[in-house]
Amino acid sequence: MKRIVISCSAIALIATLAASAGSAAASNWTERQLPPMPGSASWGPPLSGVSCPTDSLCVAVGGLDTLAFSQTPTAGAAKWHVVNPPYPIGPGKTCVEGKPRCCEPGGRLNAVSCASRNLCVAVSYEGFVYVATDPTGGAAAWRDAGTPGGPGDLEGVACVSTLLCAAGNLTGNVLTSTDPTGGTASWSEAKAGGSVQITGISCPTADRCVAVDNNGDVLTSTDPAGGAGWTFENLVPFRPTEAEGQPPRNALFSASCASISLCALVGIDGRIFTATDPFSAPDPPSGNRGSKVPLRPRTILVFAEHFWRNSVTRHRRIRARFRFYSPTKARGFECKRNRGPYRRCHSPLRYWATHGRHVLRVRAIGPSGLRGPASIKRFRVSRPIQPPHSPPIATASGSAWSLRWIGASQPTSRADPRRLRAEPRRDWARR
Repeated sequence: MKRIVISCSAIALIATLAASAGSAAASNWTERQLPPMPGSASWGPPLSGVSCPTDSLCVAVGGLDTLAFSQTPTAGAAKWHVVNPPYPIGPGKTCVEGKPRCCEPGGRLNAVSCASRNLCVAVSYEGFVYVATDPTGGAAAWRDAGTPGGPGDLEGVACVSTLLCAAGNLTGNVLTSTDPTGGTASWSEAKAGGSVQITGISCPTADRCVAVDNNGDVLTSTDPAGGAGWTFENLVPFRPTEAEGQPPRNALFSASCASISLCALVGIDGRIFTATDPFSAPDPPSGNRGSKVPLRPRTILVFAEHFWRNSVTRHRRIRARFRFYSPTKARGFECKRNRGPYRRCHSPLRYWATHGRHVLRVRAIGPSGLRGPASIKRFRVSRPIQPPHSPPIATASGSAWSLRWIGASQPTSRADPRRLRAEPRRDWARR
C-alpha cells in the first residue's frame, strides 16, 4: 500500500510532481513530470515525499534513490534537477543474505523535511538518514548519517529549524536529534509507547511532536528530545480482516500540525482526524473514569527443538523452530520474517531458512486489539567448515617404494572385508 508523506507547506506543490490521468476541466494545479530514469519505461521515478521551506525551494524524494529539487518550483519540468545521492552499503540489506541474486539495497527514499534553505533531512526504507546543509548542491551535498535506529523502515521525518529533527522507525520508536548535522552519534532513540511502524510525524515546535502508526495510534510528546513523555492513544481499534493474510484496516499514514492548536491526521478508508488541543491528556473512556490505560501485551520468544542462534547444515536450508507466549492476556500473535510483512502465526513456529543471517519478530495482540512490542531473535545458518586438505606425503627422489594408507578415508566398497582385517594398518608395496 502506497504511503505519501507531505507537509502543510508543501501541499500546494505535491500535485505538480505526481503523475495523473489528466483532465480536461480547468484546475488550479499544474502538472509537470520528471524525465524517466535510464533503462526504465516512459514514466519518471515514483515520488513519496516533498518539502518546501520557502517559495524558492522545494525538495522531493522517492524510489530508485531519487532526489529532485527546484529553486523555481512553479516553473516547468526543466527547472527540476534530479540527483542520486551516493547510496551507502550497510546493515539494511533489501534481501536475505544467501539467497540467489541477493543484490545491494535499492535506495528508496521515503520522506524529506526541510527546516530552511540550509537544512534538509531525508530518510530511507533501509533506515538510513541523509542530511544536507546545501540541498541544491547536487548529490555530493547529501551526507549519510548512518542508521541511528538500526536497519528498519523510516517513513516520516520532521525538522523544526535547527533545533529538532524527529523520525519514526519500524519498531514504534522515535529518533530525535538537536544537532542533525552531527552524524549518527547525534541521534537518539526513544520508546514512544507504540510497537508498530511509525508512518508519519510532525513537530510544530521544538517541544511538541505528534506521530502516527499503522495500528491506528496517535503518539504525542511535550519533550521529544528528552526521550520521555511520549503518550499514545488508539483512535481506530484493531479488527481482524475477513481475508486471510490481509493487513488490518486501521492504519494512519500521515500527520501535520500547523501549530500547537491544530493537528490533522489521515489514514486508511478515508479517515481524517483533527484536534485543537492535541497535546492534552486524553479523557478516559465514558463509564470507566479512573481506569488504567490498557497495557500492550509482552511476548516471550525462544529457540526450540534443538535449533539455535548459530545453526549449521550441509543442505541448502534448515528448519527454523521457535516457541513463544505472552505472560499477559492476548488474542493472538503476528510474526515477521526478515523484511517480510507481519502475518498471523501461532506457537510452535517452524519454517525453512536458507544460508545467511535472519531475523524473526513476534508480537502479541491484546484483547483490545493493541499490538505489543516485538520480541526479536536473530540467527545465522551456515555451511559446515570443511577440514583442511592434507597434502600428499613426499617420498625420497628415485625411491622404489611408495606409501599407501588403508583406512576409513580410502574407498573399500570393492575390497574383501576379510582381507582388510588380515592386512596390517600400513601396507608397503613394491612398484
